[in-house]
Amino acid sequence: MTEPETWADILMLVEAQIEESASLDFKLEPGSNNSIAKDVAAMTVDGGVILIGIAEKDSRAVDAPGVKLEQESDRLQQVVSALVRPVPRVEIRRIADPEKDNMGVVALIIPQSAQAPHNTNGKFPKRVGATTTDLSEPEIERLYQFRRHFETSNPTRDLIGEIDQFFPSLTEPGAWDERKPLDFIGTMQVSLSMRGATHHPSEPWVAPELASVGRKTQGWAFSELGRPTPAFLELLKIRSKGALRETNGVSIARSVGDHLAKRVDSAIALSFPATLGMRTTVPLNWSLAENVQLSYRVAHERALLRELVTFLRFAGTWYEQYPPAGLIDIQLILNGFKEAVSSSESSEAPGIKAQRLHQSAPSFNANLSTGTSELLESPGQVAADLLRRWIGTFLDDPEKFESLLDPGPRIRKSS
Repeated sequence: MTEPETWADILMLVEAQIEESASLDFKLEPGSNNSIAKDVAAMTVDGGVILIGIAEKDSRAVDAPGVKLEQESDRLQQVVSALVRPVPRVEIRRIADPEKDNMGVVALIIPQSAQAPHNTNGKFPKRVGATTTDLSEPEIERLYQFRRHFETSNPTRDLIGEIDQFFPSLTEPGAWDERKPLDFIGTMQVSLSMRGATHHPSEPWVAPELASVGRKTQGWAFSELGRPTPAFLELLKIRSKGALRETNGVSIARSVGDHLAKRVDSAIALSFPATLGMRTTVPLNWSLAENVQLSYRVAHERALLRELVTFLRFAGTWYEQYPPAGLIDIQLILNGFKEAVSSSESSEAPGIKAQRLHQSAPSFNANLSTGTSELLESPGQVAADLLRRWIGTFLDDPEKFESLLDPGPRIRKSS
């Protein structure tokens, strides 16, 4: 059946006494948390729809008394995030009954998952006809083989290169009219691309949508991380109307200038259809906290982590707007950090003592694949997975590393 969107669709479903199937499940009430998790995990194998608030008889819809929309939809999202692993992508749609206040049908739209099988309570459920049962061991192995094939079959792409073309060159005039790289900054570049994604609904006029997602992300960042606002979100507020459009993408960036030597700066770009990237620079010889020049180079790892965590959350919100597709590939590269020391350590041991700390590798790269739900629910954990080895090159105390990933009570590494 077509996914219901309006109350008229629900009434039509009841009037026609539509029958449950492997891809359609009716629930009068959501049931227990474990029951919800089992039903959702089962649907991820082939995809389907669960309608909560529908009465059925002999597996056919006969009435739509509904449930409390706000209460149940919020609970459903929490249950799926907490009890199903890996966390699947699920759209929760509220379909209101116009004659009852805050009542209606909650539709769980569950696309077929490339990460199946999904585990809940130690089992791997599946849908068979109108019932839910458990996958057999051969079925579990087959799905794991498919997942491994899917995760490794995507051709290697230079996601950083796809985005880097949109950013201004980080160079300054040299001898004989040549250009030379800026040596007083460190750079972090991260690019994400959704496999199999079609074009964004607002393409090519995506700058206003990027700004809109930025405003949503800023509210999350303030709640979870506090101040200051990440640099790329500040940029989106003031530069989205002046975004540079190309035939194959759009970029939002400042011109290269003296400001790079004294503050964190970020630029973002989107390469059509679905490669999203950010470049962040940090001033290696400048103290962000004290606003003074330093005699040694610092990595500003806390500022980089702040930009990365927020950008990953921003990317998750952005990719929610695309039709369901595959996993999201992430590439990250850091450059220019030769002889840089930990800024969090150097604040405790300034001057000559800082020079004795572990020094950062001059360059670093990392790759991983994840899902939209992980970017939305656990951006801190994804950032930790990307940066852990780099930060470990100059900050090897596990307790201090964990405090760096969790600088305050409002940052979350996982849901």
